[in-house]
Amino acid sequence: MRRILRDNPLFRRFGVHDLRHAFAVRWLKAGGNIYRLSRHLGHSSVKVTEQNYLGFLTVEEQERVQFQAEQIFAGVPTNSPTAA
Repeated sequence: MRRILRDNPLFRRFGVHDLRHAFAVRWLKAGGNIYRLSRHLGHSSVKVTEQNYLGFLTVEEQERVQFQAEQIFAGVPTNSPTAA
């Protein structure tokens, strides 16, 4: 690890929990369902998922996630393969 850090000054150390965050952000960016993600991560509420991950998305991506959530809440079926 010391050699890697010495030879690659831009390399940033990371932990296993960082992989969890990367997975969640990629899931949402790819159009994944936030309710399903919340259950998958074991969050007590979808609000926890929103607070932790929506800030990593662009405004357009956030709007898409919110729209999908509203559609699910209203009972409108989605065509997304990652829908709940």
